[in-house]
Amino acid sequence: MFAALFWACSLNIEATNPYPPENPGAATPDTVTTPSPVLLPDTSTLDTLFPPGIQIDPIIVPPETTYVMDTVVLRDTLVIYKDTVYDTLYDTTSYSSFVYRTYYKGTLDTVTEWSELLNCNIGDTAFSCRKSPNFASLMPRCGLTLVATKCCYVEYVPIKLDTNVVYVHVHDTLYKDTFHVQQLVCVNDTTFINYGENRVLDYIPPEKIYVAPNAFDSTEMRSLLDTLDFTGGDDVKIEIKTYSSLQFNGLPLLEQELMPLDTVATALGSELNWKHWPETIEVRESTYYLVNVDLKSDTTVTWTLKYTHYETERSETDSIQVTSFIKVK
Repeated sequence: MFAALFWACSLNIEATNPYPPENPGAATPDTVTTPSPVLLPDTSTLDTLFPPGIQIDPIIVPPETTYVMDTVVLRDTLVIYKDTVYDTLYDTTSYSSFVYRTYYKGTLDTVTEWSELLNCNIGDTAFSCRKSPNFASLMPRCGLTLVATKCCYVEYVPIKLDTNVVYVHVHDTLYKDTFHVQQLVCVNDTTFINYGENRVLDYIPPEKIYVAPNAFDSTEMRSLLDTLDFTGGDDVKIEIKTYSSLQFNGLPLLEQELMPLDTVATALGSELNWKHWPETIEVRESTYYLVNVDLKSDTTVTWTLKYTHYETERSETDSIQVTSFIKVK
């Protein structure tokens, strides 16, 4: 364009000098047409540049154009797979299962638990199991795990955000052979401890096992209750210690039971401890006090002592008839 302007200006200069020195007698041409394009915004000044009679073509100026200075390319990738392959991963989950004899009904019940929570100590002739609380809510994992690939379809449309920057979204396509999907399959492996064809042993544990230092002795208890002496005063209390639970039916005395503090602690702790099969219960020694409230004279009375005694695998309730001489004076 600069060359064209330079050429046009040269022509214009020649046009403004109709009598060049080389040929003073040359005739002035009727019209001189300047090459296009030449931009002369003010035609009123042409008289000072060109002699009369010289015609100049007007220049058509194009509309204002905004030129993009920078281009930012946003690139995305589409992956296309020719085939899908399922990869199977096996996760073995271990379980333990056994039966036990219930305490109240004496029937059999079944326990099947995840081995991560159930710990069983299996011996030659017996076994015991302990289930831990699942505070973390753990569960065996199982199911289908997919590896997802992002797919999107973008048109090649430039997005003009301002006059200087243009953002262009370029979509790349990659072709691959195989898309792998991992499929996790749980395999349950159950150990049948004491039932079924593949059981380990035949021992059936009770729900509870009682540990008591002394069993209930009816002869010893009758001897202890044969004579009840309250002649020492109104504050006299007759103390009876036993590892059995007692009920004094028909005895005209006030009975008071003192429960040891360690028994209360054991009862509270049993709600927080892990579950056991069998559950071992340590029998605590109980203390009973007999107090005279209404009797004013000596009397002999026959009454019923109901007791619950504890053996290794069960507790049993029974009663005996007792004759007592109650001495108050």
